[in-house]
Amino acid sequence: MRQQNAVCGKIADVLEGAFAGAVTPEEQKWVTNIEAIRRRLDRCREKLYLEDFGARTADAALTEEDMRQGATIEKEVRVHNRASKEKFWALLLFRLIREFQPNTCLELGTCLGISAAYHGAALKLNGAGKLVTLEGSESLTAHSKSNLAELELDNVEVVCGRFVDTLPDVLTTCGPVDYAFVDGHHAEQPTVDYFQMIAEHAAEFSIFVFDDISWSDGMRKAWRRITEDPRVKAAVDLRTIGICVLHNETADKTCFRVPLY
Repeated sequence: MRQQNAVCGKIADVLEGAFAGAVTPEEQKWVTNIEAIRRRLDRCREKLYLEDFGARTADAALTEEDMRQGATIEKEVRVHNRASKEKFWALLLFRLIREFQPNTCLELGTCLGISAAYHGAALKLNGAGKLVTLEGSESLTAHSKSNLAELELDNVEVVCGRFVDTLPDVLTTCGPVDYAFVDGHHAEQPTVDYFQMIAEHAAEFSIFVFDDISWSDGMRKAWRRITEDPRVKAAVDLRTIGICVLHNETADKTCFRVPLY
């Protein structure tokens, strides 16, 4: 229980820092460079054709087979960039990495590499750790790799392919997962399935972050199902994202919601 309280205290510190927006000069250099890329992407009208294997819209009544087959969509880069985590949330992810010092990190849903860049930058500043990020689209993979290379983030590996195809091999080879950011599919059962798969390969102590937990009724159900898992010892509901602490020890569960709006 003492360790659980300490972890909750660290998460509170992360949230306080995110609300204050304070960064060190060394951290600010990374933030400035990443946000410069974001602004450039916001102006980019290049059209990308890609296969979307996710839920696509919050009210789409897609079957598992529909999502497995995917759909070809065409959007400008600047439109895809709107799916990237906003600066506030990206900095929150950054602070989680800085605070908890994970070694093996996993991301599902690279998009154009903005959140991956924040993760990778935090790991660089920590002096250790690697991120493996999964992306289903070849065109988005190419763009994200270019953006990460521009930032010289050689501690980030982008793996292209459907999550269901690439995740098992990644989990087998990457070692125990200390931190996971699950994004990119936005459907109830797949989100729960990814949690279960990653949790089987989690370190003794790990942090899991789930994006867009209020995006749809299905995602709210997925979040509730995940927080009910006995391996989840603490859960923080921030409406947009959810943070879970997994630990093998026997302890009471702590769940709370932060009313951001």
